[in-house]
Parts: sequence; structure tokens; C-alpha cells
Amino acid sequence: MRYLILAQTEVTAGALGAWLELLGEKKLARNPDDGIEDERVLHAREAPPDAIALKSRFLEISWHLSGWVEQVVKAGTEPIVIVDAVLPMDLNPVASPSGWNRLISLLILAFPEVRWVFGVVSGMEMEGEDEKNRWKMVEGRHSLSSLFDVGWDPLFDGSGLRAWVRRKAAQHNGGKVAPWIPQRNHWAAAIDDEAAYAQLHGYTAYRHGYRCFPVSSYTLGKRLFGKKEGRWKLGPCSLTLEDFYLGFPDKEEKVHLASLVDRKEKWPGLDRGQDGSTRHFITSGLGRSQGDENVAANRAYRRELRNQGRGGSEVAKPIPGIFGLWRDTGLARSLKDEDTETRRAYRGLAKGFFWPYHKHSAGTESGEGHSAPGLLLLVVDHLLGRAQRLCPEALDVRDAVRGAVLSISALELLGPKTPGTARLAVELKHRFEVLAECQSGGVQHGIELEERFAEIRREMRLLGQWYGIRAREGAVLNGEIAIVSRVKSIFGENEEFDEEEACRRRITILHRWLWMKKNRWNPLAWGFWPVRAYIEFMLGSLSRVALAIVAWILALIGIFNWISRHAEASITDGAEHPMTATKQAIFSFLGSPPADPNDPLWLVGMSIFASLAGFLHLGLLISLLYSKISRR
Repeated sequence: MRYLILAQTEVTAGALGAWLELLGEKKLARNPDDGIEDERVLHAREAPPDAIALKSRFLEISWHLSGWVEQVVKAGTEPIVIVDAVLPMDLNPVASPSGWNRLISLLILAFPEVRWVFGVVSGMEMEGEDEKNRWKMVEGRHSLSSLFDVGWDPLFDGSGLRAWVRRKAAQHNGGKVAPWIPQRNHWAAAIDDEAAYAQLHGYTAYRHGYRCFPVSSYTLGKRLFGKKEGRWKLGPCSLTLEDFYLGFPDKEEKVHLASLVDRKEKWPGLDRGQDGSTRHFITSGLGRSQGDENVAANRAYRRELRNQGRGGSEVAKPIPGIFGLWRDTGLARSLKDEDTETRRAYRGLAKGFFWPYHKHSAGTESGEGHSAPGLLLLVVDHLLGRAQRLCPEALDVRDAVRGAVLSISALELLGPKTPGTARLAVELKHRFEVLAECQSGGVQHGIELEERFAEIRREMRLLGQWYGIRAREGAVLNGEIAIVSRVKSIFGENEEFDEEEACRRRITILHRWLWMKKNRWNPLAWGFWPVRAYIEFMLGSLSRVALAIVAWILALIGIFNWISRHAEASITDGAEHPMTATKQAIFSFLGSPPADPNDPLWLVGMSIFASLAGFLHLGLLISLLYSKISRR
């Protein structure tokens, strides 16, 4: 069952049922006494009159929708809900009126994987041209006629419907209601004939501030980038992540897309990029099969894009993870908008997308407060509940990416509010992203983690603003430890040993900082701190320990030589032997006792110190070797 009808009356539900028949579906079942009795009609009652009834109706409908969505998605089809009528200007989840349109806006935010179709759209004739134009770019993908158009995945909000609702929530009637909600004003496309790659690359663009269409069919590519008369009215595309070789199953044999010049002719919309849009290419190294002339032409075309400042970079598959892909394309270094209030520049994000939120962006309907508006919390609880249930069942990239979108949607709706719930959203987001990276065949071993650790730190520090000064640092560190520990367990389950070890080292560092915070008034702690930090640094890799052993021996040779030349007593009865200091340094470092009990006190002390240093470094070496060998 792919379609559901959501209507205010039985009359409108029956009218929408006729559209289902046009789609080849069965007629709606009717009861002579009670009217329509069909499981495809979820709701056929009047709009809830007040906020309390609205909450109850939302919980009722979302409960039914949740089970249905999971079944449809598992079956590999696209869930579509047909709504009888909406007023776009009232699709606002946090402002009055609290009737039908507010209920629909809550459901749109709560189910990002659902494609919403509207029967009657009204109320735009009284609005300004800017609002009308914005809605026109959204409406075409959500009208009844779109049911007969090419299918597309709404998960990354390529059409902009959720962006419309979020914009209404962020600012209503000129007053800021939820100003922390980031706005995705530009759209992107992830073009790959393998759906799993398109999903992962599309999510990468989405998390960095773009609405995105994952394109894994030639028909959808034509609707987005084809000839002007047959193209959707979306405006120019700001970013594309394209595979070189596109063997779409619905592509005609005479169509060749491996040549970027031919691709430009077939899809002219790709080059509507004189306003700063960029194109980047991801390849698995199939260039040789395309012929030398084609490879040379593609190389020249990419050079032309670079000269125009429109990207042109090439990234090899498998990619080094989500952060690694963004870095290798050069997008992580791009400098976009600058916030006029804080003068803080946001690198690597889409223009107009500001995230993380600002410290001062905490206004609500009733002024400054600790929690987000109640109805947003209702949606957030629903999103996180679904994400938590999905986490142990995520068996492929699409499931993991869907869970990540649920989590990131909840986090962005919360903003700087409700830190406990927001911390859970941060944790789930990173868990699902790591799951997607581990489950994708297009991600290499050696996933980029430093930027992920930095992002976790950044997000937890922002959430820590709501804790008291004394408890703030401890709350941030504990949150980081919990999130990185979860990520570490996922790497371990998927036998990503190097990434698991990197997480373990990060957890060790966080525990050290937490230990120091608890013992900051203990003078012994300050003395032990550098020793502990040094040991943890050495445990980072075998090369560090090996280089440290060599460096220590060389340093000790220099020290023994210098002391033996300037001390009153010689090392061996006043005779000078060039190798004496070298032997003494090596033997002491490897654990041998001083050469002679009658040696000077300074020599005995230095030998003991060298022996302890040698014991420590050899122990570290054995420990690391054992951990490497014991991996299965």
C-alpha cells in the first residue's frame, strides 16, 4: 500500500479516491451506514479546534503513519500521502492558527521520507510576488499532476517543501519565533547510477546546507537538467556531485553521458552556473575504458570549470568518508556568507545556511527560555523515537542515511534549546553517519575522523551553554565521551580497526581532561599530568614509540658524553674511552645496571633514570605490538 489519503471530510476523501483509481489502485471501500471504510483513508474529520486537540490528533495520525512508512520503505517503494487542501501561508508549526494547516506542517516535518501531494492549494493570490515565486518552485513537485510524473526521493528535501515550513517556523509576521532553525536556500544533485552512492553523496550535501536530489535515473536527470521546456522550475542548481560513468537502466543506447561535453548538451541545465554553482566529479577509475580522446576532453572540460571558479575537482572512489569527500572536493575550504550579527564566517556550508546556531539565538514565543516551543518538541520526540528504533535495524546505506536525516532534522529544530534531548540528537546523527560509512562499498578504510571529533566537540560546547558554570565543562566532556564511545563500538562491530583505535585514543584524551578537572586542586595531579599526556601520545602509533626510543638513546648518549667530559671523576679511572658513554646510555636504557657500583652518584642516578625511561618505552612498544597482533 503505497498511497494514503489525508482529508478533512469524507467528500474530499472520496474525490481523492478517484485519483487513486487513475493510478491503477482499487476503489475506496464504502460502508452503506458509516460511509468510507478504507485503510488507505487515514483521516476524514474536521480540523482540530485548539492546541490540545491538535496535539492529540498529531499523535494519533503520526502513530498510524509511522508503521505504514516503515512497511512501504522496507518494500522499496516511495510513501505518498495525498492531502485534500492546504493554505501554504499557514503551514507553520509554531504559530496560530492551530487548525488543519498547522497539523499538516507538523506532519511534514515529522516524516521527511514521505512525498506529500496536495489536492487544492489556495491563499497565495493575496501574497507578495516573492512568496508566490517561492511557492511556485515548491508546488510543481507536490500537485496532483505530479503523481504521474517521474518519481524522486524527498528525503533530502530537494523540492523545498520542508524548507518552506521551516522558514515559516523561523520567522512569523515579522517576529522571530524559532530563529535558530537553519535555512536551506539552495539545491544540489548527487548523480550516480548506483543508488547507494547517490544516497551517501546526497546526504553529504544535505548535512552541509543544501537541499538535494539523489539522481539515479536518466528520466529524473532530464527533469532536473534537460531542455528548458521539459525541466522543473527549480532555479539554477548550486552544486552537483557527479559520477563520470552513468549507466542508468532507463538511458537510451544512443545517449552517452561519460563525455562531459555530451552530458552538457543532453542536460544543459548543468551549466546554468554563472551565479557561483559548482560541479565536482567522483570516479572509480573507469577513464581508460572511455578512450584516450574522451579522457582528454573531460580533463580539458574540468580545467575550464576550474578556471571559471566552478569546481571541476575529481575525487576517486572509494571516498574517505563524508568529511573526506567534502575536503577532497575543496568544498570544506570554501568561504560562504558571513553572519552580520556575530561576524562569524561559516566555511564549507551552503550560502545562507548558518550552523551551528548562534549563542544568542534562543528566543521563543515567550522570550528567552530553556526549551524549544512545545509543538516543535512534539515533532522532535517523534523523530528521535523513530531514529532510535531504526538504529539497530539499519542494514544498508539508505536506512542509515534515513536515520541520520531524522536525527539532524530533530537537532536543527531544537537548536540551542533543551540540551538533554539535543545531546541525544547529536549522538544519533553521528552514529547513523558512521553506520552509513561502514556499510557503503564506496567508502575506503581510513575514514576521516579528526573533523568528526572537532564537530562533536563544537556541538557539545554549544549545548553546554545551558549548564551551570561549575558543571559545564564536565557535562561537555561526558557528552563527548558518550558519543565517541558509541561511534567506537560501531567501528568495532564493522571491523574498522584503525578507526576504532582512533576513537579509543580520543576517549583516553577526554578521560584525561575529565580526570584533571576533578583533581585540579591536587598538586600531585599537576605533576603527573605531563607524564600521562606523554604516555597517551606515545600509544598513538608504533612509529611514535620507535622514534621515541631512538631519540631517547641519542639524547642519553649526548648527556652521558657531556657529563663525562665535565665531571671531576671519569667514568673508568680517568681514562677516556669514546664508546663508554654510548655503551652506558644503551645499557642503561635497555635495563642493565650501572657498570660499576663505585661509579659516581650522578652516574648511578642517570643510569636509573635511563633504565626507567627504557622500561616505559619498551613496555609501550610491547603493548602496541600485542594490540596489533591480537586484532582478528
